[in-house]
Amino acid sequence: LVPGMVMAHVNKGEALRIMGRWQDAIACTRTAISLDLDHGVALSNHLMYKQNICDWEDWARLFQHLTSLVLMRDTTHADTSEEPLPTISPYQAITFPFNMVQTLGALMAYARDVQRKSRKIAVLFKFTPPSPVGPTKGCPLERLRVAYMSSDYGDHTTGVNVVGIFKEHDRSRVHAFAYALSPSDGSKIRKRTETEVETFRDFHDLSTAQIAV
Repeated sequence: LVPGMVMAHVNKGEALRIMGRWQDAIACTRTAISLDLDHGVALSNHLMYKQNICDWEDWARLFQHLTSLVLMRDTTHADTSEEPLPTISPYQAITFPFNMVQTLGALMAYARDVQRKSRKIAVLFKFTPPSPVGPTKGCPLERLRVAYMSSDYGDHTTGVNVVGIFKEHDRSRVHAFAYALSPSDGSKIRKRTETEVETFRDFHDLSTAQIAV
């Protein structure tokens, strides 16, 4: 671990957070913001960790500083070799008490960052797309086939937000598929996804080439 590298402490903190070691994660992000309080990723992670365990010490002051950063800049980076990152991720923004203008600003800044990065790699994706695949003629039910693919069908922001949509498909017109790229976490969200979508497939142990076939 490089002592003066902000993202090294941020990444260690995130690993500890995943392990459920919240206090240790907070200690890491506290070190990160002590190196650079204007590092949006470090500060937003620090506030999110504290918020999750209801540790409100100094929270209001730090949140006010994060709010000013969101309004001032789209991206943040501290280390010379570091790729600029969005000041705050949308997943964090919707959990903080921003007003509507601040939330919209954070989301638009994130979108602009995605656009900047996509332009850099656009040359890699210059190809002629295949013809659209429609319903097969002669099938008993010529339904529209819609596939959802994600590694987050479980207790995750994505999983929580999408689980309810599968049962809303009109099965007389639409055949919905859900392809999981990660193993089951055993959560209620994962089980609902598996049972509520018409066709569920667990592809977590297949290669990209195997999934394509």
